[in-house]
Amino acid sequence: MERMKLYQNIKIRILDVFLNGLSTSIYIPFMGIYFASRFGEKLTGILMIFTVIIGFCAGLYAGYISDLIGRKKILQRAGLARLLGVLLLLSTSTSWIHSTIMSFIAILIITASSGMAACRRRSTIKTVP
Repeated sequence: MERMKLYQNIKIRILDVFLNGLSTSIYIPFMGIYFASRFGEKLTGILMIFTVIIGFCAGLYAGYISDLIGRKKILQRAGLARLLGVLLLLSTSTSWIHSTIMSFIAILIITASSGMAACRRRSTIKTVP
């Protein structure tokens, strides 16, 4: 079987890309509906466009910084930022704390960290022997 001949790092990256894509596809569409009920449709549209722009700019910045300090450090920091964003999103959606603005900030952090980690998809392709 060909997939068993891949390096362990490649297997982990493939699993990571799959799980992150799956989890993002599960909650991001519903966050738009949630924000529309709280902020209104027009403001939600502007905020969602803003999150895409932030993710794009974070990817450009991370690409530049990864040339200076290395891709591994960027991927580690992006993973830590994504974890903190998910924990913030989870904590703001509890019965004790309910803050729509903090939920939006968590979505911004998650989107920016996903943009920063975009080089992992390209590195998976480049590092396969």
